[in-house]
This record gives sequence, C-alpha cells and structure tokens, in this order.
Amino acid sequence: MKSESSACERHSQAKDRVEVEFHLVDGFKQMNQNKFIDMPKHDSNGKLVGVTPVPVGKWWLSHPNRREYRDVVFYPNHDFPDSMNLWRGFAVNAVPGECGRFLDHIRDVLCKGNKRYRYYTCTTVIKKGSSNCPAGSLPAAEIEDVVEQIRCIGQDEGLRAEVLKQTIRTGLFASTGPA
Repeated sequence: MKSESSACERHSQAKDRVEVEFHLVDGFKQMNQNKFIDMPKHDSNGKLVGVTPVPVGKWWLSHPNRREYRDVVFYPNHDFPDSMNLWRGFAVNAVPGECGRFLDHIRDVLCKGNKRYRYYTCTTVIKKGSSNCPAGSLPAAEIEDVVEQIRCIGQDEGLRAEVLKQTIRTGLFASTGPA
C-alpha cells in the first residue's frame, strides 16, 4: 500500500538555501492547521459577501494548481516532468583551471583517502543498473591517466594529426570525408 505524502519547499534563512521537507498528508494538514487563508465567500447569485478562513494545509491540498509528482529523484542536468528533482545545481560556478584541489578533495574527503573507492560510473549503470553495462565502474586513477594522455595529444597539432592518421589506417575510425 502506497502512503500519501506531501513535499514542501521552503527557504531556510539560517542556512540561506531552499530545503525540501516531506510529510504525510495528515502531518502536513496538522502542521498548517493554525495558519489560515481567506477564501472569498459568495451568495447564491455569485455576489461576494465576505471571506471564509480556511486552514492552509486543507486549502493547498485541494488547490487545482498544486504540483504533483510520482517520485523524487536526484538527477543533475535532467528534467523529468512527473518527478520532483532535488538537484538544484552546484553551489559554485565552474571555472577553467587546475582541478588538483578538487580531485584531492574527492580522494581525501569523499573517499576517506582510500583510492580504491574512487571510481567513475557510466551513465547507463546509473540510469539502468549495473547489469546493463559490461564496463560498470572504472578506477578513477586509470581513467584520469588516459584523459591526461588524450589532453596532451589534443594540444600537440602534429601528434594529433599523426594519431588520427594511424587510427584511420588501422580501421578503428572510419573517415567520412577527406583525410
């Protein structure tokens, strides 16, 4: 049996960020039972005759324009119409430059200094599970070494042209235009 729940976004002034709170529907109503919104009250002819205070929780849960989601996800750079995506972007902007401090942070803080925990996982594994990708996760250090070698190739015009020529000659890459 699936329980009915409610998620609320609110700005935390103490933390200066938006936070998401999850409540069961009854808990949401109870939390907002002492807050009211004045709803217009009309007579039988449709003439406004006053207002009726309605508890905010009851008002919001019955509001026709409230947002509804099937599930809650955390997917950077993806938009799923029926899902509440908790990804709100990075707290800082990326700038080009040396990434050594960032990689040190991953190794020392997130991986607790243990290099065997530092892996790159392909998107297929993340989205569809490990049984759908033969590679799965790969050790970060080995990938970073290859990326560094490719970066060096990309910066040397003569070497880049020679690698491309050899790649085409061996059949690893099919050229669709003039070489």
